[in-house]
Amino acid sequence: MKAVEIRWGWLLITLSVVALVLLRHHKWVVVGYTGAVLVGVIAFIVLGPRKAARAEARFRTQALAHLHAGEHAALEQLAARQWWLERFGRRHLIDDIRGVSALAQGDAQAARARFAAALETAPPEARPRLSLSLARAERAAGLEAEAEGRLRELLT
Repeated sequence: MKAVEIRWGWLLITLSVVALVLLRHHKWVVVGYTGAVLVGVIAFIVLGPRKAARAEARFRTQALAHLHAGEHAALEQLAARQWWLERFGRRHLIDDIRGVSALAQGDAQAARARFAAALETAPPEARPRLSLSLARAERAAGLEAEAEGRLRELLT
């Protein structure tokens, strides 16, 4: 079954246009509505990154505790609950931690897939560390040539 993806920006625009058309004869209601939407958007822009940073710090702390304790199932459940971080934060952290967990369990193919997914969404400063982790997973999977190529790429 395929999940439904809601594009919140388009939904907000559509609702705003509908509200403005329905309320076009009530000027003060339109002004109030527009002001409320603007305050909401500004609050999201200002408070969103703070909430994402807190979610990231909380996820890292809990994930490392689960990883240290060897609680891989609990770590997967924790990673699956990271809605805010996945949509508005640094999403590559979730795949990175999941890759570390898979590698610790000995599942090199799953770790390789997780590190590759993290590498796709990672910012430039996180890419070398993720490439190194991906090379380690490739080596554990027996893909020596790919791991060597990735390490050579890191050195250049």
